[in-house]
Amino acid sequence: MHLRPKDAGLPVLARLAATVDPLSEAASGLAPLARLVHEELNAEVCVALVPRPLDDYPLKRWRRSVFVSGRRGEAPAAVFARLKTRHTLTVALIAPPSWLVSAHSSEQDLDNIRAVDAVLKPDMALASHGGGRGGSENAATGLHLELQRTDGAGGVHLDSSSESSCGNADTRVMRNLGFWSMPACPGTFQLSLAPGASNDTFELVRGSPGSMEDVEVTSFTLANLPLKVRVRPGRQESDLASKTLGTAKRRSRWKRASTRHLNAVAAGNATAGGKVAEAQVEALPTIHVFSLASGHMYERLLSIMVMSVRNHTRAVFAVTAGLFVFTTLLPQLEADMEGVTFHLVSFKWPSWLNPQQEKQRLIWAYKILFLATGMFLIQVAGISFRFWESGYWQSHLGPSPYHISALFVVDLLEFRRQSVGDELRATYNQLTRDPGSLANLDQDLPNYAQHSIPIFSLPQEWLWCESWCSQPTKHLAKAIDLCQNPLTKEPKIAMARRVIPEWEGYHRRVLALQAGAVEAVQQVNSEAAAGRRQEL
Repeated sequence: MHLRPKDAGLPVLARLAATVDPLSEAASGLAPLARLVHEELNAEVCVALVPRPLDDYPLKRWRRSVFVSGRRGEAPAAVFARLKTRHTLTVALIAPPSWLVSAHSSEQDLDNIRAVDAVLKPDMALASHGGGRGGSENAATGLHLELQRTDGAGGVHLDSSSESSCGNADTRVMRNLGFWSMPACPGTFQLSLAPGASNDTFELVRGSPGSMEDVEVTSFTLANLPLKVRVRPGRQESDLASKTLGTAKRRSRWKRASTRHLNAVAAGNATAGGKVAEAQVEALPTIHVFSLASGHMYERLLSIMVMSVRNHTRAVFAVTAGLFVFTTLLPQLEADMEGVTFHLVSFKWPSWLNPQQEKQRLIWAYKILFLATGMFLIQVAGISFRFWESGYWQSHLGPSPYHISALFVVDLLEFRRQSVGDELRATYNQLTRDPGSLANLDQDLPNYAQHSIPIFSLPQEWLWCESWCSQPTKHLAKAIDLCQNPLTKEPKIAMARRVIPEWEGYHRRVLALQAGAVEAVQQVNSEAAAGRRQEL
């Protein structure tokens, strides 16, 4: 394919030559780029198509590139006009590394679609860099950083009452390349060490070449922000870990405490008549549950799970939901369930980690790789998650069992003290060089690494699954996993109605809440549209 300059009377600002396989992913991105360069830069474009022999049909994704147009009244949009397929599709946005993007408006499930209109918008920019010690590139692992507004605009923590966080943020420095990142809205911020162990052990090297403590966010594209720190006189670097996480291993104590705590939660400390003494409830610590829900169906499943737990325990618990899920439904859920609070968090995939293209694998990776760094409130000390016997695993595991990751509990203080997250991310980067490895990513990775990162096995009754467990043990189950039977492939909702007697009541309750949330959003949109018409 050869495109001569669009206007022979104007200078040629660029020449583009490429050799590409027409059925590769690179080709789908090259075509709109070549057109843009040809039209905007009066470029000469020459593309040679060199197909490769095929073992399998390579195109499993359809892409559209969106560029800002100079035409008035024409908003940038991606349109899949001639896409005809019987397959169920999912929508994903490939955004610049410094963008945090969420679905702003869509009546349909973006993970279960045939044809849909949706609006996505960038919520925040990402401030990030490595944390260096003194003049070196050594990472100050575990350093607690804060990003605080200095322009007087204030802000709130991201929760159910706000669509995005435009206030302060905090994070910890990873051992991997000294990486850290925090979301920020447009405004001016100051990057500093958080009060406590970090500020007591380290100090900023202010004014050092390349160091940046004052951050001005004026676009969604931010340069890396260098930050130099040094150990304070009279302190040692090890003081940070000892003051934050302690010096002794917590494993044996955690096993005993977590078992007692989970049993108390399951029992609800119930007294006669099913009521719980007020003093007993106050004595129970807050249960922090983290879940990644992708798509409308899984948001509904998560809502039902929360209702079920709320019905069977009186302990206060907090739900942290990742990747901006069900924001319109949260006010209804919080009003409907006393003692439950919701937090929304977001975290952008670091550029130095091997990427994941498939959305399901990306969610699995988020769930296991960023437990103690990006996905939780810093002050949380423990978190509960909803989530063989032959060949490779038999030889690799030996006597150790292969654990299912649908339910697991993490002591985040011990997790951070041993830098488990850093070790998991390094192991992940090593294994994913082979695209065939880590088929079930969130399970395979911790099971592979359990020789160096031991796993404490929860009793079997904590997770019952019809595909793998016997019916006589069902009455002992504290949690039921709707894992798909590979022989029948029964849909989850149909399975839930059949397997869980109380499901239908929860389901009707969530549907009613969703209907109320949609009506509320439609009312707000209608009032906003009326206001715009009045202004015109």
